[in-house]
Order: sequence, then structure tokens, then C-alpha cells
Amino acid sequence: QVLDGMDVQDKLRGMVDFEIEREVLNASNGHTHLEKLAAGQIAQHYTGVFIAPEEKNALAVRLEGMSVQDATDWLQTRAQKVYDAKEQAVSPDIMREMERVVLLRVVDRKWMDHIDAMSEMRKGIGLNAYAQIDPLKEYKKLGFDMFESMIDEMKCDAARLIFLAQVNIQREKVAKESGTSGDGTVQ
Repeated sequence: QVLDGMDVQDKLRGMVDFEIEREVLNASNGHTHLEKLAAGQIAQHYTGVFIAPEEKNALAVRLEGMSVQDATDWLQTRAQKVYDAKEQAVSPDIMREMERVVLLRVVDRKWMDHIDAMSEMRKGIGLNAYAQIDPLKEYKKLGFDMFESMIDEMKCDAARLIFLAQVNIQREKVAKESGTSGDGTVQ
């Protein structure tokens, strides 16, 4: 879809929601409500992404004591508003292109890392035979787990990168003839 130039906005927005849900669940450490430490961790994690640095402490205070679901919902709503504002600032067409570039960059980097990790695992998988474990079954199991992990990391990286990406529009300068110098050259 990305290579065909299709709109990936909904997928990327879904990745943003996924990353927030994952981060809040991880920070909550199994609790139903966010403790001070978890709220601070979350605030730190999103500062500079979709939370301004001057809002960090206020966010930590806001999140402290919130249920995991309420905190997730609030952060997702906030992130989507910032996403919308970014789209308005750069234009929808440029935002669609940014989304494609971000996804391509993340997929390329993570896929190359995955291939390298699979190669390294293949080199050492034969040692499992000494532990009476079928190397082929173990390779398939570990490969699947690594693939699933890579997909989750792609979602999280793309979700963060879309907020951090900046558009640098360079406009061509049109040279105007301002006259000629004494030697006949154009200035």
C-alpha cells in the first residue's frame, strides 16, 4: 500500500493508538490506576513527541490516579488532536507523503535488523540439539516471536516518528535579471 501511494493515514493513526495503549499498560505494571511513578514515566515518554516540554509536569499530575483506560483514552485523544494540527500546518497532501516516508523508513530499518537477527540466530540454533530441543522447531518458534516483536516495534517507532518528523520545504529561487554590469555580464 505504501509503495503504491495509497493513503495510510488510518493505519498510522491506529499505530499511534496502539503505541499509547502499549506504553500505558507497560507503565501501569498491572495496576488498574496509574501511580505517581507510572504517570511520570508516561509524561517523560511523550514529552517532545506530542506533549510540549513545559506540559510534562502538568501531564504527570493529571495522569496520576487515573484509571489505565481513562489515561489511555485521554492520551489517544490528545495525540490525535496534535496529529490533526500537524496535518493542518503542513497540508493534507504533504502529511500523506510524510506518512508514507515514515512507514517506509521504519519498515526498511526494522526489516534489515530482523534479517540480521535471524541470521545470527541461525548460526547458534544448532546448540539447542545439545539441550535435547529440536533446532528446527526452536528456529521456527523464535523466528515467529521475533517477527511479532518486529511488527510491534514498527508500529511504535512509526507512531513516534510521525510526530517528530519535520517538513523542510525548499522553494526554488527565481533569478531575476537586475541589469548588466559594465562588462556586459548579467548581475
